[in-house]
Amino acid sequence: MIKTKRFYILIIFLLTLTSCVKLEEYDANSAIVAPEVNDLMLEGTWEVEESKKINNADISYIEITNLYISNEIFEFGNRFSINPQFESKLVSRDSYFKNQTNIDPKSITDEELLQVVVVSDTDGFYQEIVKLDDDRIFLESNQFTYFLTKTSDKVSNDIVKKYENGQIPTREAYNGIVAATVSLKLQREIDGHFDTSYKTYYLYYNNSEGNLKSKYAYEMDDIFLVRKNTFNTVNYTEDWENGKYSGRLDLTEIGSKDEGVYLYEIYKSSRPFELTYMSSNFYSIILRNPVNENQIDYRIRHINSFNEDPPLDIEDIAGAEGVKLIKEIINKEKEKSKLQNSIRIMTDYFNLGLVRKNGSWQFKTSLVTGGNGESTYKDIDLNLPKDNNIVKEPALEKKWDDLKKQFPGLIDISYSPEKNFYVVLTEENLIFYNITSNEPIMKLDLPKDYNKRLIKIDWPVGSNADLWKGYFINGTGTKLIKTE
Repeated sequence: MIKTKRFYILIIFLLTLTSCVKLEEYDANSAIVAPEVNDLMLEGTWEVEESKKINNADISYIEITNLYISNEIFEFGNRFSINPQFESKLVSRDSYFKNQTNIDPKSITDEELLQVVVVSDTDGFYQEIVKLDDDRIFLESNQFTYFLTKTSDKVSNDIVKKYENGQIPTREAYNGIVAATVSLKLQREIDGHFDTSYKTYYLYYNNSEGNLKSKYAYEMDDIFLVRKNTFNTVNYTEDWENGKYSGRLDLTEIGSKDEGVYLYEIYKSSRPFELTYMSSNFYSIILRNPVNENQIDYRIRHINSFNEDPPLDIEDIAGAEGVKLIKEIINKEKEKSKLQNSIRIMTDYFNLGLVRKNGSWQFKTSLVTGGNGESTYKDIDLNLPKDNNIVKEPALEKKWDDLKKQFPGLIDISYSPEKNFYVVLTEENLIFYNITSNEPIMKLDLPKDYNKRLIKIDWPVGSNADLWKGYFINGTGTKLIKTE
């Protein structure tokens, strides 16, 4: 029965996965390339011909006329990216439409394979564009599907000049409506072991009606996870009995009513583990040694993988350069300790993780060296390039030491993609802060006597913020904390 269930789930994944990352390349018809914009004939000005609502939610339409694409700028309404990066993937038409839209694909095109262009940048911007032919495309934004036709092969200099010399337009994202879903790990020591739990906070701010501002904050005793057009909760359970541990992560889709639909088990372990990072496609964990909890291993895994599937290794993340870096680190450690061999170095280069450090995501690994019955544990930072398929995050604009002076008890801070808001995590509070007006929007009290760490943050805006809020309220274990 278990094998049948796993086989059924695997078939679903094989049909639906179309991402650019190595572990997602299950579809033999999916090919990853990195083309020039002109090769795709996407550079230019595109006009919106038609739009359709994706879901049946009560969301307002944002009027958008044109899309502008060049090597210097991507602009669609009030979403933009400066110096965008472009990648391409070839996907199955039916699978892509099934998971991305509620549109009948056969009514759009007869082609069974479609080219999808991914637009991204180092500040966390992300947009997929589906090329129907040289002069027709469609994209999803703000819970609407927009169909566009090309009107020019160029972008007006007036559009580009708006962003030159750092003169980025100042505005609150999406008509003044912005939200943040903040997932935290809470941990304390009980009976000689770490007791771990997770909470998600939904922080919502609507400044679209001038002085009639509204603020809401909700709490969930799970991790709130949005994947494409599905809304889910990730539940973590752990049991300690007679010194033995068992823990697991489960994914449940939030239904239209209060009851959700259990989907599958993400991860299960008899060795103590904790989440350090989670996104819609990946998660990172630390595995503790049951005898020495200070000795840990790291893993990065795809959220669709099974327990027996291998995690990502250094080559998946950083290619040959990553492998070279690890070898250099190992050799340096051998020289320092004057050892011929390490007791444990890596496990096929899988010992790799993501943790928060000084307001950003840091790759980590660990080494255990020793001899003559003694061993030494060492935690090591890896300066690997950030892969936008795994980590999307704007860089901090202030020094960490300066931020710590500004916010006493600072643990973490994260900017919104447009850098006009940030969320601040301190030992006692979670603060939603408006950078434009230089004021805190709301400050929430957090549980005391816990160590707190940020593991995930998302920034829905505009009608998306309203849509996410509705699903968050319907998710298991939600409750209102504060309204104003």
